[in-house]
Amino acid sequence: MRLHRIAKPLVWLPFPMALGYDGNLVMNSKNYEELRLRELYRSICSTDVQKFKTKFDKQSLREKFHTLRELQFGAFHREEGFELRYELEIDGKTPDWSLLDKNGKVSEIVDVITLHQRYDKEKEIYSVIKSTNVWAGWITIPPDHIFRKFADKSGQYSVLVESQNIPFSIAAFAAFDTAIDEADLKHILYSLHDGWFNAYPEVAGIILFRERIFENEYTYFLNPWSKHVSTMCTKYYEK
Repeated sequence: MRLHRIAKPLVWLPFPMALGYDGNLVMNSKNYEELRLRELYRSICSTDVQKFKTKFDKQSLREKFHTLRELQFGAFHREEGFELRYELEIDGKTPDWSLLDKNGKVSEIVDVITLHQRYDKEKEIYSVIKSTNVWAGWITIPPDHIFRKFADKSGQYSVLVESQNIPFSIAAFAAFDTAIDEADLKHILYSLHDGWFNAYPEVAGIILFRERIFENEYTYFLNPWSKHVSTMCTKYYEK
């Protein structure tokens, strides 16, 4: 099987800018929300826009970047034709995105996570970058750490997936300090400890996305051991 990758240009940011400790461009402007988010808001359901605005108003900078990734993921896939809704409550759970079928029923859920360095290492890297514009050290994340992080997320939704009998996919944003690429993730999902997918059949697919040269690049992985088929992953999966 061959994985299909697609890229979406990021929203451009005007000056003034500064480099935040998590490696993203941070605007020092009162127009931050309008300039950074206006284009993305156009792509999502109008009733979900206020949910994001409320979050951004209350969150710390670190939290805002994760929420931005949730928004980027949903906005892109809505433009691709998926009827996604943000944080719909389902049996007491609020997955980041719910895919609705033509009858308005939830047919798949997706939750977004961020893969990043440990907090202390993250601060060290971006402190050096901010002062010198260069990081010469080695950056990586142990595969077992990612294995466990996926397992934790799966555990949050395994009961819901079983009760609703719907596919569940995890969207994993790989921050640039992780040095994770599709080959690394493929090894974790299909080979490490007999394959993460093999151990967690309740997860139908994993979607890896990264920022690469001012684009978000998406790579889709299907779980061959899952009894559910991810509609979102299948659309881009080529045999």
